[in-house]
Amino acid sequence: MRIATQQQFINAVNNMQRSQSEMARLQEQASSGKRIQRPSDDPVASAQIVKLERELAQFEKFELNIDVTQRRLELQETILTDINTAVDRMRELTLKASSTGTLNDSDRKAIATEIRQMSDYAASLMNTKDSQGEYIFAGSKGFTQPYQQTGDGRYTYEGDGGQRSIQVSSELYLPSNDPGEYLFEAVSRETQVQRLNVENDTVELLPFASREAETRFADAVKNRGDLSFEVYLEPNTPESYGVRLRDSGGEILVDQSIGETTEFPYSFSYEGLNAEINVPQTQDLTFNAQPEVMGISEINLVDQQVAKTFAELYGDITLAFSKDPLPATTTGSYTLTDSDGDPISLGGQTSFPYTDGQPITVGGYELQLDTPATGQAYTLQPSLAGSPLPPLSNVSAVSLADSAQVLTLMNNGSVTDVEVEFDPASGEVLVDGVAYTPAGLNFADNTEFVLNLEAPVGTPSGISLTFIPSEITQGERLTIDLSNQPQAATEIRVTDQQKNLLDIAMDLADLLEQPLTPTTQSEFSENIARALEDFEAAASRNIESRTLLGSRLNALDSVAESNGDFKLFTKSALSSIQDLDYAEALSQFKLTELGLQAAQATFSRVQNLSLFDYLR
Repeated sequence: MRIATQQQFINAVNNMQRSQSEMARLQEQASSGKRIQRPSDDPVASAQIVKLERELAQFEKFELNIDVTQRRLELQETILTDINTAVDRMRELTLKASSTGTLNDSDRKAIATEIRQMSDYAASLMNTKDSQGEYIFAGSKGFTQPYQQTGDGRYTYEGDGGQRSIQVSSELYLPSNDPGEYLFEAVSRETQVQRLNVENDTVELLPFASREAETRFADAVKNRGDLSFEVYLEPNTPESYGVRLRDSGGEILVDQSIGETTEFPYSFSYEGLNAEINVPQTQDLTFNAQPEVMGISEINLVDQQVAKTFAELYGDITLAFSKDPLPATTTGSYTLTDSDGDPISLGGQTSFPYTDGQPITVGGYELQLDTPATGQAYTLQPSLAGSPLPPLSNVSAVSLADSAQVLTLMNNGSVTDVEVEFDPASGEVLVDGVAYTPAGLNFADNTEFVLNLEAPVGTPSGISLTFIPSEITQGERLTIDLSNQPQAATEIRVTDQQKNLLDIAMDLADLLEQPLTPTTQSEFSENIARALEDFEAAASRNIESRTLLGSRLNALDSVAESNGDFKLFTKSALSSIQDLDYAEALSQFKLTELGLQAAQATFSRVQNLSLFDYLR
C-alpha cells in the first residue's frame, strides 16, 4: 500500500476536525444542561421527550383551569353568603309583619319599603360579574345580564340553566358556575289546577287544604299531562253513577262508585286534590261514538308535499271500494279516479288491495279503514293539504236523552253497539242496517236538529244525536259504543308556577302595602305563612348550593395535589432522558481535548516530511 503526502495531510486534518466538532457538541451540552440538542442526537429519546413535554403543558393548562375555577367558585360562595344574609333579613321582617295586633298599616308599609330595598340589593348580587366580565349566575349566557328589571319593578331571568364545566385533570371536569335558574328561580312552586271546559259544571275543583297537599298532588301527577274527570252512568243500577280520573295517556288513576243521585254533591279526593262532583246534567252525558264515512274511520295527512303533487296531477281523488259478496270476506280492492273521472294508474296498476281494519296510504293521506262495502266511495281533496281535514261525521253531539231507556239498551246483553248511517238521498236513517224516516228530519234544513234515535227501529233508545241536516254527507256513519258507560268528562290542566326569590319578596311587599281589614285577615295570614315557607326554601337552596360549592373546592384542592404529583413524576422522567450527566460529559470533553492536542502535535512533526527531504 502506498501512502501519498496528500492523503497523509487529509487524514490528519479530518481527525482534528472531528475532535473539534465533538468538543463543540460537548460544550453546547454543558452550557444548556441538555444531553439531546436536536432530534438526530437520539431519535427514540427525542420522541419520548416530545410526549413528556406535551404532558407537562397539559398539566400547566390544568393548573390554570383550577386557578380560574377556584376564583369563580370562591366569588360565588361569597355572593351566596351575602344573599343568604339578605334572605335572613327578609324573613325577620316577615315575622315582624305577621304581628297584626301590634302593627298598623303604616308600620307594614315601612316593612314593605325595606323588603323592596333588600330585594334590589339581592338583585344586584345576582348580577355580579367575574374578573373576565361575565355574569356568574347567567348559566351558559355569560354576557347576558341574568336579572333585568321590567317596567312594573319586577325582575325577569334572562339567563338559562346551562352549567359550564372546566377540565381540571385528564378525565375530570368540574362545574365552574351554578345558574340562577337553579339557585333562585325554583325556590317556590305553586300548583295550579284549572278546568279546560268551564261550561261543564259536573266537577268543582276546591283549593288545596295545605301546601303539603299541593306538593303531594303535583308529585303524583308529574309528567301525566292533562287529566280527565269522567262521571259516568253505571249499568245494571238505575240512576247510579261512578267517577273516574284518567291521565293524558288514558291510564286510570281513580275509579270509584258515587252512588245514587241523592248522594250529590259527592266529595272526591286524590293525593291532596279535593273536588265536589255534582249530579251530571242529562245533556252532558255523552257516548263514545266512532265516526265513519264510506268505510273510513280516520284520515290523517302524512306527507303534505305528496298531497300537493297529487293535487297538481289529478285534482280531487275518488276512492271506490269493491269486495267479494261472501259475508266472511275481509279483503277487497279499491280504484282511484281523478277529477275528470279518469282512472289513475300508479306503478302500472289501477286496482289496489285493502284489508278491513287496516290503514292504506293514498296521495299523501293515511286512511284507517273500518269495513268498506262494495259501491262505497270517498273523495279526497289533496288541494286542501295543509288545511284542517274535514270531519268524518258532522254529528256534533251524541248524548243521553233518557237514562232509563239507555240502561235498558245497555243491559241488553245482545247489544254492544249501535250503528247509525245517514242516507240524505232517500231522507232515511239506518240503525243497524234497518232504515226509517225520522219525523221532522229534512236533510235540506240548515238549522240544528236533535234526533231521538230509535234502536232498534220503532223503540226509543234514550240516545239523541245533534247535527245540522244540510251538512250531513251521503254515507256518514257512527258506531255508538255501549260497552262503555255514557259519561260527562271534565278536562283539567295541572301546571307548576315557579317563583324566584325576587318575586317572592315583591309579592310580600305588595301584600304589606295593602290596608288590612277583618275580611282580608285570613288571606293575609295565609300569604304571610306562604312567604315564610318560601324564604325558608330559598335559604335551604342557598345552603345546599354552598355545600356543593364546598365539595367542589375540596375536590379542586385534591385534584391540584394529584396533578402536582403527576407533574413531578413527568418532570423526573423527562430529566432522566434529557438532562446531561456533567461528570461524564466533562470527562469526555477532556479526553477529546487530549486527542486533539496529540493529533496537532503529531501533524506538526510530519507535515514537512517528504521524498525530496530524504534525497537532500
